[in-house]
Amino acid sequence: MVWMEGLAATVKTVGALGNIAKSSPIVVRQAKRTWWRIARGAVTLPVFGAGGVGKSTAAQVLAGQSPYDAYKPYTASWWAESVPLKGDIPGSIKVVPGQLARMDRHWPALFKTVVNGKALGLINVVAYGYHSLELPSFPEHHLWKEGQSIEEFADRYMEARRETEISLLDELLAGISAVTTPVWMITLVNKQDLWWDRRNVVRQHYENGLYSERLDRFRARLGSQAFQHEFLPVSLAIANLTTGSGEILASSVAGYGVDQQRKALETMSSQIRKMIEQ
Repeated sequence: MVWMEGLAATVKTVGALGNIAKSSPIVVRQAKRTWWRIARGAVTLPVFGAGGVGKSTAAQVLAGQSPYDAYKPYTASWWAESVPLKGDIPGSIKVVPGQLARMDRHWPALFKTVVNGKALGLINVVAYGYHSLELPSFPEHHLWKEGQSIEEFADRYMEARRETEISLLDELLAGISAVTTPVWMITLVNKQDLWWDRRNVVRQHYENGLYSERLDRFRARLGSQAFQHEFLPVSLAIANLTTGSGEILASSVAGYGVDQQRKALETMSSQIRKMIEQ
């Protein structure tokens, strides 16, 4: 019922805005922001995902920063980050740490924003296992085995991180399971430059594997009209996957360049903006 009332209010507000549209774009923009504050208060766009998938960079890019300025060498986040939303809707993008040891402290608060209808939607960032790591050298990682080459370690590491992506998706969907209003979700499949030559395999992994199975079960419980989900492949930064000391675990694929990145970023920004404005 609350959602339907919101729709009715939206129709009335859009009509009112139409009457003053000729006077000033600034007036229109301010009127939109005022209505959002009255109707819903400042809203939140939560960003979830494992550590090292690119959540902080995604938030900065979505807020309007150039990907070249937004990208920074990976350091694990200790606290939730807040980035102001750009445009007509007042609110912020909230990014929570993805390290397992910090999830219990930070994720439940964002779950509540979704369940209580205070979130515009939610974004989950994945990277097909290409998760950045801070360790100076790969033999320092707990998954490394004596005698393993860097290539053998990289394969094992990324397989384990793909399993982590599924585990964290389970945590996410369980955390918002009490939601009763329609909700949309976008999965950003980041680091496209690292898996561009296997993009069909990556697409199958997410669209037809365990990840999609979890989403299908969640959609079946809420109803197809109440849960909308989209996959958006993207490369927020073109960069090799390295250890802290510069050892290369995976290289950007030859043939993936600025044109592919730009098109993917434009699609991401356009689709997320459409979802926000719904």
